Amino acid sequence: AGAHDVPSISYAASSSQLSDETTYRLFSRTAFTEKAKANVVMQICVDMGWRRLAIMYRKDLWGSDVQSLLLQSASDQNVVVAGVIPYFYQDAPSIDLAVRQLAETGAHIFVFVAGMEDLEEIAFAAGENKIMGQGYVWMNVGGLEHPGGKIQSSRDPARLQQLVAGVIDVKDAPFYGNRAKEFEDAFSKVEVSDVYHPAMDDLEGRDPRKGPFPYTCANLYDAVWAVAFGISKAFEEMESRSPGEDVRLNGGRISEFMRTTSFKGAGGLVAFDEATGDRYQDGASFEVRSWIPISDDNGSPTVDPTVIAVQHVGTGVGMERVNDPYWPGGSRSWAEVPGDSACPAGTEASPLTGNCQACPAGTTSDGSYACTPCPKGHYA
Repeated sequence: AGAHDVPSISYAASSSQLSDETTYRLFSRTAFTEKAKANVVMQICVDMGWRRLAIMYRKDLWGSDVQSLLLQSASDQNVVVAGVIPYFYQDAPSIDLAVRQLAETGAHIFVFVAGMEDLEEIAFAAGENKIMGQGYVWMNVGGLEHPGGKIQSSRDPARLQQLVAGVIDVKDAPFYGNRAKEFEDAFSKVEVSDVYHPAMDDLEGRDPRKGPFPYTCANLYDAVWAVAFGISKAFEEMESRSPGEDVRLNGGRISEFMRTTSFKGAGGLVAFDEATGDRYQDGASFEVRSWIPISDDNGSPTVDPTVIAVQHVGTGVGMERVNDPYWPGGSRSWAEVPGDSACPAGTEASPLTGNCQACPAGTTSDGSYACTPCPKGHYA
C-alpha cells in the first residue's frame, strides 16, 4: 500500500519490524507491538520476584524478533537471563535438545516463545527432564490462546494436562473485569453471522460462534475510528484552503493526520508515535492467565486459562491481582509464588551468560544474584 501512496492501519499486526519508518512509512496500528509485550512480560517477572530466568524460542522471523526484544527488556529491568535456547518449528529432535539445554541452565523460570503446534513436544520433553511441574514456572508469550483443544487431541491428554497445569500466558486485554463481562453479554445476544465474515474463521483459527468474545474487535473498532478522525482532519484542511488552491492530499499527509489523532477508544487510550505509527502502550492492560486443570462437560482432561492478574502499563498501578493463581504442583496462594532459583551460596550470576559462577576472592554471597565484599575481619 505504501508503494502506491496509500496509508494503512492494522488492528492485529504486532511485529517490531513494522516499526521501520522508512520501509513502512504509511503504516500505523492499534495493536500493541511485540516490544510492548516483551516489556510487560519482564515487568511481570520483576513484580513476581523472578530475577533469573531462561528463554526458549522458535527460530523463525517471529520467534527471533520476540526473543531479541525480551533480551533487551530483561537487560533494561535487571533480569538475569541464564540461557537463550532456539528450536525449530515442529521439529521434535531440536525441541528435545533445546529443553535439555534449558535444564542445564539451572533456571526455574522459563519464558517460551512458541505456538500451539509445539506445546505437546515441549511439555513432554520438559517432563522427561524434570523441569516442568512443582518448583518451575513456564510463561508463554503470544502463541497459546486456546490450549484445551491441543490437550484433548494429545497422544496422552491426561499427562499433558498434568504437565501444563500452572503454565502462565500473557495477552493484551482491551477489556477485563466488569467491562469484559458487559461486552461478552452483549456479544452473546448478537447473531454472529450478521457481523462476522466467514473468512475470519480461518484467520482466527476457530469458529467464533464456539469461542469467547473476540477481543481483537476492540482494536479493529479503534482502527476504524482512527481512520475516521484522520479523514475528518483531512477534510478540515481541504476546506480551509483558498479558492483555486490545489486541495489534493497525498498519502503521507493523511497518515500524518491519523498519527496525530488521540482519543479514548474501545480498548483504552489510542495515541500513536508520529514517526512510526506504533500505538503508545501507556494506559494498556495485559492479562496474566494461569492454566487451571479441569474436566470438560464430557469428563475429558483440559485446562481453563483463568485471569489471575492484570498488568497495567504507564498508570502507576502495576500488577492488579484479581483471582487466586494456580502454581505447578497445585498451590493456589499468592503467598507461595515459586522462586526463581538464585545462585547457590558462594556464587553469583555471570552478567554475560547468566550462569552461576564462584565469587571472586574477598567477596561472598548468600545465594542471591551478586557477590558483595566480605565483612571486615572476614575473608573468602
